[in-house]
Amino acid sequence: MPDNYIFNFGLMLSSIPIFLYGLYLAKNLNKLGCTGGVFLVIASVSLFLIGLYPEGTYPHLFVSVEFFVSVLVASLIISLSLLTLGFKKHGLSGLTLTWICIILALTVPWPSIGTLEVEVLLFITIWLIVMLHYHLTTGK
Repeated sequence: MPDNYIFNFGLMLSSIPIFLYGLYLAKNLNKLGCTGGVFLVIASVSLFLIGLYPEGTYPHLFVSVEFFVSVLVASLIISLSLLTLGFKKHGLSGLTLTWICIILALTVPWPSIGTLEVEVLLFITIWLIVMLHYHLTTGK
């Protein structure tokens, strides 16, 4: 696709706020949350690399899988961290969303890898909305 550089540049650009958010969480949550923040930083680097190595290049599959696994691990750990910090509503919501996403990803016969990626991205977007609500209601 001749215009894929626009999409790929968008992926690379969107990795920056994810990187910064991961650093923020690593600094401002407990040790468990710090670990989740580090996984989010790893996911952001992988997202940048997905844009740098588009589909059809050798490392694309590896960095793509690394992104999706890292972001799901980050959401699990950060949600657990919120539970340990006493934020039950946000922690349980995050854990529930992430586990539903993982179960669907592993059990549904997806017609293509692209539709599986959309499923994961939809759940991660909803998880980020839960996290936004956490930040807005707690001021943290």
